[in-house]
Amino acid sequence: MGNQLGGSAQGLVPGEARCPDEPSTQDIIARDKVAAPAWVCSESYEFLGDEDISIDRYIDPAYAK
Repeated sequence: MGNQLGGSAQGLVPGEARCPDEPSTQDIIARDKVAAPAWVCSESYEFLGDEDISIDRYIDPAYAK
């Protein structure tokens, strides 16, 4: 999954390929007729990697404890 970026996303620093050439979620929220609460309008993106997540977190009952 880590190297499946294509097109214009190649050559970017990991975490930079975030919805290129499209409105951001903040742009969409700003266009709403009713103002969103302040916590919705904040953004604190942090790249956490692109490694696959183990299936254990979904099927192991011990993980849910």
